[in-house]
Amino acid sequence: MAIIDKKRVSQNFSRGAKTYDTYAEVQRHMADKLEIFVHGSKKAYNILEVGCGTGIFSEKIMKRFPSSKIDLLDISPAMVEAAREKLGEAPNLNFIVDDVENYNPSKKYDLIFSNATFQWIDDQSRLFDHLYSILDYGGKIAFSTFGNKTYFELRESLNNLDPELKYSQKFVKLSEIIEIVNNNYRVLAADEDFFVENFENVMDFLKAIKGIGSNSALSNKRNFTREKFKALDKIYREKYGDDDHINVTNHLIYMVLEKVKMLDKNI
Repeated sequence: MAIIDKKRVSQNFSRGAKTYDTYAEVQRHMADKLEIFVHGSKKAYNILEVGCGTGIFSEKIMKRFPSSKIDLLDISPAMVEAAREKLGEAPNLNFIVDDVENYNPSKKYDLIFSNATFQWIDDQSRLFDHLYSILDYGGKIAFSTFGNKTYFELRESLNNLDPELKYSQKFVKLSEIIEIVNNNYRVLAADEDFFVENFENVMDFLKAIKGIGSNSALSNKRNFTREKFKALDKIYREKYGDDDHINVTNHLIYMVLEKVKMLDKNI
């Protein structure tokens, strides 16, 4: 079974740190929509952002919570440095290089945010259990992630070309996430939408993915030959495009969760 190689994730995003903002159209769209669910406050909270990247959503957090202590965490050292350069060395900001699944702070957080990051975690149940352990009671998690129909055109085209070829990880359904979190969280909001991009060809599509560092991090991915690229583009274009472009679907999920005690979850 293909699993996500965390070392490769870190390396890919570090290579994409300088070009991330150029290609991150979908991630900016997700950040804008996720912000709709965030009311903000002048109160002082302990806040964690998981997968801060270059600071696209971090800027929104800073504006909405000006009095809060904000820890910005990312698995990629280069992404953390890019965020530091963009956001500056404000006294309420703390930059952390770590894998969220291994991150064990000495404090509890009031709020946890994450934009376009959780799709890089293989075990979603373990992820939300871990976030539960570092979130205070009554604390909230607001996040966006990619849903199961993301890149379905690419997956189906690859399967038609060669069932052994894999590129993207398995994305989860909204219903699957709800089932996972129902034991420990109250779901305050759940929404999804679709963002369709157009590219001239498959190569340009994969170049854009690489430009933000989100190219394949599967542990058993296979390399493409030039001939297979041409064959893939032909298959993809015939079903999901035309002579001028191909369509790429991004299935986007947004959720807000509240940590509850087991006894009060149905109140």
